[in-house]
Formats: sequence, structure tokens, C-alpha cells
Amino acid sequence: MMRDQDKGFYVVKGYDMARHYAIDLKADYLGFATFTEVEADVVRDDMSWAELEEYLSTPYRSFHASGMPDSMYAGAVVTDFPLSDKPVRYGGRVYLHINGMKGRDEWTDYSLIDLATGPDGMVLPWRNRFAASAREKIDTSFRHRARAPQQIGAVIFLPFKVDDLRQARVEVVSGPNGVHLLNDTKLSGEIDGPKVIPEDGQWYRQFYFEAKAPKGLTVPAGSEIDIPIQLHWQKPKSPKCHGALTLKVEEVAGYAPIKRVDLDGKGAGHLRAVAVGMRPGEQMVFKLNADHFSGLGKLVVEVV
Repeated sequence: MMRDQDKGFYVVKGYDMARHYAIDLKADYLGFATFTEVEADVVRDDMSWAELEEYLSTPYRSFHASGMPDSMYAGAVVTDFPLSDKPVRYGGRVYLHINGMKGRDEWTDYSLIDLATGPDGMVLPWRNRFAASAREKIDTSFRHRARAPQQIGAVIFLPFKVDDLRQARVEVVSGPNGVHLLNDTKLSGEIDGPKVIPEDGQWYRQFYFEAKAPKGLTVPAGSEIDIPIQLHWQKPKSPKCHGALTLKVEEVAGYAPIKRVDLDGKGAGHLRAVAVGMRPGEQMVFKLNADHFSGLGKLVVEVV
């Protein structure tokens, strides 16, 4: 499972943003509401913050908890929003419910869930980023967002699928005033984004794992070998990752009779491979993939 020091709900602060969020996070759901600053000369005052906050405090489960945005009151201007000196336009809200409707390939191991807004400030349905970008093998967040212009507000890092969001990591990118917390939502901590997060679009990688095999493995030509596999977190010193899951096998050179590898609760397992048709001096090479992310591991065995 995810490392204890990585789990929790974190607000990433330090960015100059004209968009704000309200978050309602519990074990079984994540609610995300968005607000965009408008010019101070807007005289319209559609509703008070107290009225809107009362509405937002009731979790939204309509449309069979499918992740359809709730547009009730969307577009309303609020002049007394607590996180901004300017009026804000409410952009709606969306909820991810653990027990709600999800596609069979949406809530999977090695996933990343985005809750975002469009260029107009209106909230979008939640989406599995890796499922959306798998075909093009996009592994940087900036490129992913450029393909369909959006502003990411909340992210769920999901190296292993969970039935309790407290076992995952949730981050919200905010301005200097942070986010508004609904229904006694509790923070685990704050991150100074500009000082801590690199501008390479791969901040997420440290919360995910890779599969490794011992170096220097050999097999006689025409023979078979059980290749030991161990998951490691992509952290300094690569600590072992404990978690059961199934990886897909992609043959580059060599033959694997079983194209799925089941890893146990300690993140360990074996791949049976056969150097059929291969000659001494060549290499057997296999890639290990998740449902929506390829290249989680590369296994190399020298043929002797």
C-alpha cells in the first residue's frame, strides 16, 4: 500500500491564482467546488457565501453518483467569499464517490484522478488521467493539460486502488490563501509549491512504484528461468513497495508463456520466461505494464 508518510490531504500553496476551491473530503468521497475571481466593479450579488456554503455542505449524489457536475447556482456571483478580496463567480461542483458509478477501467491500480475546471471556470467531470493519456504515452502533467485546456484543482494519487480515500494522497493546488474546507475536512499539511515542486511535470512519480529484477541474471539458450520481481517506490534509495497487484507482460525478446504477473502483498512475484529460439550473447527483454501506464519495469536476462 501507499507509504504512510505520503498518504493524506495536502494543499499546495504559493501560486498566483485567480481561481479558488472548496473541498469536502471523507473516506468515501471527494467533493470539489470552484470559484473564479471577477472584476471588482461587478455590482451584481447573486447570493451570499453563507447561502452557498450551506448548499455545498450537502454532498451531491445525483445522476447515480456518476461524477456528473452539479450546475445548480453555477455562474452566481458571490461578493463575500472568504478567500478573496474580489467577487467570485461560482463554477459548480463535482463529486467522486468511491461507491458511485465508475468505468471498469477507471478505478484501477496505478491511476491518477484529476478534478479540474475548464477555461471558463466551470467544473469538469473527474477523470483518470492515465487512462486518458495512455494511447499517446504522455507522462508529464503539463503536456496532458495542454491537449484539452484545463486547470487542475485536485488530484488523487492512486498507486493502488482503495476503498478509503484516506489510504491515498489528495493534493489541491491553490493560491496563497489555500482552500475552503467543508464539513470538518482535515488537512494533513501544506506544501510550498514553487519552492518544492519541480517544473518538469513529473511530481507525481515519487508516489508511484516501479518493478525491478536482480541484475546479472542469465539463462542457457533454449532454457527457462523464473525472474524474481520486486516493486520499489520511486524515491531516493528505492524503498520496497508492499502491495498486491497484477502486471501485464510485454515481450520484447524472448517468450513468456503467461502474460500476467501476480504480485503478492509484499510486491513480489516471478515471471516465467523461456529463451526459445535465442542464441548465446542475446538478451531476453520484457516490459511490465499497468492497465493504463506502460514501462513500469524492464526485465533483462542474458542468454548464455
